[in-house]
Amino acid sequence: NNPQRPFSKTRTTINQLVPAEIAARIKPQAKQEIRKERVIITPHKSFRVLNISSNDWANYSYYNACSLRAVGVEVEGYKLMPHSFGYSEQHPVISKEDMIKKINSGYDIIQIFNSDIMMLHYLTNHKGKVVVYHTGSGYRASHKELNQRFNPVVNKSIIALGEFENLGAKNYTYISVAVDTDKLTVRQQSETINKPYKFLHCPSNAKVKGTDKILKMFAKAGMSLIIDTKILSHEESWKRMRNCDIYVELFNPEINGDKYGSFGTTAAEAAALGKVVVTQNLSKEVYEKYYGDCPLILAEDETDFIRKIKWINALPEKQLLDLQQAHREWAVNKHSFHATGLKLKQALEI
Repeated sequence: NNPQRPFSKTRTTINQLVPAEIAARIKPQAKQEIRKERVIITPHKSFRVLNISSNDWANYSYYNACSLRAVGVEVEGYKLMPHSFGYSEQHPVISKEDMIKKINSGYDIIQIFNSDIMMLHYLTNHKGKVVVYHTGSGYRASHKELNQRFNPVVNKSIIALGEFENLGAKNYTYISVAVDTDKLTVRQQSETINKPYKFLHCPSNAKVKGTDKILKMFAKAGMSLIIDTKILSHEESWKRMRNCDIYVELFNPEINGDKYGSFGTTAAEAAALGKVVVTQNLSKEVYEKYYGDCPLILAEDETDFIRKIKWINALPEKQLLDLQQAHREWAVNKHSFHATGLKLKQALEI
């Protein structure tokens, strides 16, 4: 049996891969009779949102705040520990005492990130809404215990990974990653793309990203892969990704026996840079329910992974460029700060 190609020949154009948004039509309003009557205007309430965590893994809380600000929401964010990646832009680090003061100073919504129970203990006098974000390995391994702690307190839960659906989080919705698509720009038009294509893999954690499996599959395919495990600053890692044609992010179906295989922030960053992204999303039905189609090259298993990287490697330059553009448009249209901010406003009922 011949394996099905990831995309048929009829799906090589940008518009077919990522449909263009249809502009809304504005109909002229009929003239209305002017009536002399008093109109009382009620000012729109300004919601104050506070993002808090001990550690802001992957800068997720900071990018959440950027997304809310992009749609006009007033938001502050703080954390207790600096990030090892040295993000040039991140939440300020404050003391435990200052964090407690902030939490209990009259915000309308407090958002707790990374299932952080310590932050939950600080909610002594807060009268507004509470939202928890379940984002990673802690919730995957201990979701029952964390649900017991958070569900009686929070108004809403946000799951950041599709495999967390139906694990018992209270009143949940799924919101994936957000990236700065204004800073993450594509290659200049004057730059060319030539064969052999450059496949790059730069894991922040080789075990989590499945680096050994990825290397073995490239060897089976008889193809070259550049692997760079050096930990760089966030901005330096972007520069490194600019020097490839295809970014291989992830192949790891499970962690410690629990389902995984979900792309992360790096996949969206690479796509925003205009790279073809090879990764996994084994809970793609959850993603599609909330976001629609995803044009990233998603591998179901090892056979599928090898077949798809061979297919990419055989593409003519023009088709690879079209695919890169489709991945860039996906990042902008679905995972930019503005696009994510609109989803957050709806989820938070602001």
